[in-house]
Amino acid sequence: MSRLTRRGFLAAAALAAIGGGGALYRLQAGDEFDPELEQTEQVAELFDELAPARRIGRAYLEEHADEASERTLVRLLGNVWDDSPARLAAQARRAVRLDYESGRSVAVRGWILSVTEARLCALTTFG
Repeated sequence: MSRLTRRGFLAAAALAAIGGGGALYRLQAGDEFDPELEQTEQVAELFDELAPARRIGRAYLEEHADEASERTLVRLLGNVWDDSPARLAAQARRAVRLDYESGRSVAVRGWILSVTEARLCALTTFG
């Protein structure tokens, strides 16, 4: 990871003050920033509480080790991403509904979740 310069710090402070969390992530990541994974930070906004989502996500990944990478989950959830948080939430709800309607569900520690729900929870473990 690159060192944060004075200029970078000042820019980050200004962005944080006006709510530019995504841009702040990009500044901190420097050359390591991967736009394909930018959505990971948006997922946290879908949950009222992250701790339970992360517990479910970890349990899901224990049983689905082939999906245990941020990049894999982002690709598998490709149909939910949108530019605005409100549209992302609407897309996620739609994907979850379609999962249940088509029988795409998974049991995670006694809970029956749509595959999309489980993968979104799993993605919170990387944020």
